[in-house]
Amino acid sequence: MALADAARLQLLLSHRRRREHRDRIGRLALLCGPLPLALRQAIRNRDSSAG
Repeated sequence: MALADAARLQLLLSHRRRREHRDRIGRLALLCGPLPLALRQAIRNRDSSAG
C-alpha cells in the first residue's frame, strides 16, 4: 500500500482511499525505509523530463 501510494497508482488507491488510510500508509512507508520516497522522486523526475 505504501508503494502504491508513492507511485500514485490510482488503480489501487483512489484519492478517497488514500485519505482514509493516510495513517496506515505512513506507518507502512516508515517500515519500507527509503524506498517509497525514492520511488516518488524517480516518478517525479520521469514526469518532469517527459515534458
